[in-house]
Amino acid sequence: MRSLFLLAILLFKQPAAAQVEKLAVNAGFIIRHVNVIPITKDTLLKNQIVIITNNTVVWIGPDNSNNSKLKTKAKVIDGTNKFLMPGMADMHAHFPPYKDLKNYFTLNLLAGVTSIRSMRGDLEHLKIKVDNALPQLHLYLSSPPITKDLSIDKKTADSIVVVSKSSGFNFLKVLSIKDSASFLNLADACRSYQFTFCGHGLSNISMETLLKSGYNSIEHLTGYAENLKKGESYVGELIKLTAKNKVYNCATEDYFEIGYNMQDISTLKKRNGLQYMHDSIIARWDKEITEDQAKIGEKKLKEQRDYYTKYRLVKNKILVSLTKSGAPLLIGPDAGGAYAVPGFAIQEEMKHHVNAGLTNYQILRMATINAAMYINKENNGSVEKGKEANLILLGANPLSDLNNLNSIEGVFINSGYKTIQELEAGLK
Repeated sequence: MRSLFLLAILLFKQPAAAQVEKLAVNAGFIIRHVNVIPITKDTLLKNQIVIITNNTVVWIGPDNSNNSKLKTKAKVIDGTNKFLMPGMADMHAHFPPYKDLKNYFTLNLLAGVTSIRSMRGDLEHLKIKVDNALPQLHLYLSSPPITKDLSIDKKTADSIVVVSKSSGFNFLKVLSIKDSASFLNLADACRSYQFTFCGHGLSNISMETLLKSGYNSIEHLTGYAENLKKGESYVGELIKLTAKNKVYNCATEDYFEIGYNMQDISTLKKRNGLQYMHDSIIARWDKEITEDQAKIGEKKLKEQRDYYTKYRLVKNKILVSLTKSGAPLLIGPDAGGAYAVPGFAIQEEMKHHVNAGLTNYQILRMATINAAMYINKENNGSVEKGKEANLILLGANPLSDLNNLNSIEGVFINSGYKTIQELEAGLK
């Protein structure tokens, strides 16, 4: 019986080994003995062989002795004691001036961010996608934002949406809105032309209207805490409606953490990515913060911090409630201020979500597969056979500790692979 059992195992393994040999011949990259974090569920696949061809994962499976000698021209990477996961997405970002874009994109790659949703668009941004002088990340671009200065009738709404879509923008960002008629006209036009629109929670539009309009993401977690005056049960119904209509939320907690001066300079100096910042930039940030806090004064600074400490608890409770309800979440720090290093600020944002009570897996899912689902890019956001090889290789497991995102050793993107050293060499 035992010999028959062993024979069955050998027969079962042979087809897989043959497939690996066949796929290895024309592969671009082969990662050996790597631990895979697929993200599709909270698990770790140990000692895997991953084969990548033409920017697609064509094989994932146990890396055993049958794979010891492979005939291939691929770049073979030893993944022993390393971890492979999808590249992350910063879903609330603002581009710097063109002269700073190369460093900006390189810093994002160094932090494991391979996709960016730009939240305040400009016509110049359309050129970035085809600018070969810049590192080519996956970009999801907002059109120039809608503001309350514009009165939008049906004809204007149609024109805005048609021009934005035909120009090549991916979605419409609503910063503020003049009135409910303007909002509903815009919602109708976006629905008619199948164009995504999203943005801030709007003080002059009810949350029920917003959540039923086709608005597909709310930034800064606005609209929930502001409705607590109507009672917790009312906010609970809004959360259910959010889940029902699959409206995403991107909390951008780090933006408020910095904006409310919640961290002193000594704490800020411990933030991720500062090793890539020039001393002159850090000195400027220190000066800005010191002068700003001096202008506010100690008394008001304490009041400000006390207020946000209480408000943050409310927001965290809402964030957890949204997660439990099944409402989808995105992650993005809205970086741009002092000590918010491009790319690395997403790791600071993750810390706030941990403090709110979310698990490491839930947070990593927000940064990967949730972002891919939001963008309708189903071939991205996870490590699976047939999916895009938009991946990062790490020296430690982020499922056990999100600080291990600092152990990135290389990035797979656009059919290429860059080591951390190669990316660092690209920084000015």
